[in-house]
Amino acid sequence: MTKGIITSESPEIHWQHLNVAGGRVLDLGCAFWTEAERQEANGTTKYFLSQKPEFYMGVDINQGDINTLSQQYPQGKFLCEKADSAFQMDTWITENSITHIKCDIEGDETQLLQIGNVHNLKEIAIELHYSDAWLKEFIDWFDSIGFECYRNDSVSFCAEISVIYGRLKC
Repeated sequence: MTKGIITSESPEIHWQHLNVAGGRVLDLGCAFWTEAERQEANGTTKYFLSQKPEFYMGVDINQGDINTLSQQYPQGKFLCEKADSAFQMDTWITENSITHIKCDIEGDETQLLQIGNVHNLKEIAIELHYSDAWLKEFIDWFDSIGFECYRNDSVSFCAEISVIYGRLKC
């Protein structure tokens, strides 16, 4: 597994190892992180849509950002919901034939651990807000669903956060 360091919340840096070109994306936590991002409309939606996925779905609890993103990116599908249910996540994955997940939902990422059938998933990137024990839980989950954890990037400006990347084993 490759290890790296993330030095910015900018999507081009923070999520640079998740290539969604031609895929079907579920972006959990798609709203803007900072007011500057909001003013520049430079969030993960813009970043992932620039990679030309076949389908893009963004989910977030910030209704104002969801409204803005829906207007700016009519080619995407947007939901204002809290992503805190494994059942709901599994439904979104199944109903939309999702192949790529980006997950940045401030602690609720643990709901993913309850999903056992990965359907069409090929790649997952998850921002973790926990200790090394949680990292091991997610690596074990990747293994249980037939994925390999190929990258673990620590966040330079927040020691308790890391981003892990998993992909379907060949």
